[in-house]
Amino acid sequence: FMALNEIVDEISEPFGTHENDLPLTMMSDIIETQLALLSEQSFAPEQRDPVAKNVVL
Repeated sequence: FMALNEIVDEISEPFGTHENDLPLTMMSDIIETQLALLSEQSFAPEQRDPVAKNVVL
């Protein structure tokens, strides 16, 4: 039962800053970086799908 108690102590607070906690800061930094890259992305005219003129979408 002592081993089970140690396991519970380790996983009881997954959002802390200890070695075995989830790396939320790193994960949020990666998401922020990826969103910034996506929002500044522009497409060249040849990469866009052609849209026929006089067509209602």
